[in-house]
Amino acid sequence: MAQNIIQSIFLYLSRTNYLYVLAVFFFIFYAVYVFLISYHLTRFGIGIKPKVASFIFICGSMILLVGVVASFYQVDFSGVLSFWRQSDLFKMPLPTQ
Repeated sequence: MAQNIIQSIFLYLSRTNYLYVLAVFFFIFYAVYVFLISYHLTRFGIGIKPKVASFIFICGSMILLVGVVASFYQVDFSGVLSFWRQSDLFKMPLPTQ
């Protein structure tokens, strides 16, 4: 029974795209980071100004996140990759001092 579970986990991991896993971990890190900043601004700020700044920060970070995700899906990366392969950027000699 346990061996079947382990085999099914390894089968799932062999089919998983690690770019998506990395994106999920990055989103979780980003969400925790935004929460911690907002929490500390609202909890330890004196008066209403830190709370307004926290609200503006969290709204701006969510708008930025939506914009990045939307633009990521609209970019055609095949042209970027072909340009990267054809460019002589990494074939240039290093400058001498």
